[in-house]
Amino acid sequence: MGNKSTLINLKLTFALFTLSVLSLGAASFSKSFHDFSLDYLKLHPLILVIALSVLSFFLSIVAIFKSKMKRGVIVHLSLIVGNLCILMLSSFIFLFGHAIDSL
Repeated sequence: MGNKSTLINLKLTFALFTLSVLSLGAASFSKSFHDFSLDYLKLHPLILVIALSVLSFFLSIVAIFKSKMKRGVIVHLSLIVGNLCILMLSSFIFLFGHAIDSL
């Protein structure tokens, strides 16, 4: 096992990654989540997904440099790849969705 701060960082980055995946699903398929995000948070739901993914991405990068075990590095690299996929997908949808709406 790694030290306590590495484990907390792993749990935090994985929780943020899971939250961003669930938020992307909710933003894509739930009208009520979309309305809640726009009305109460005053934020587009895809911006929320992008913010969570960016936060998890940077925490994973920091954790790679702090990790002393190979397994931790591999887990954080896989989280980075997952976050990059979510960032590309949600950014593509957000940018091109607004471009198509403005036509």
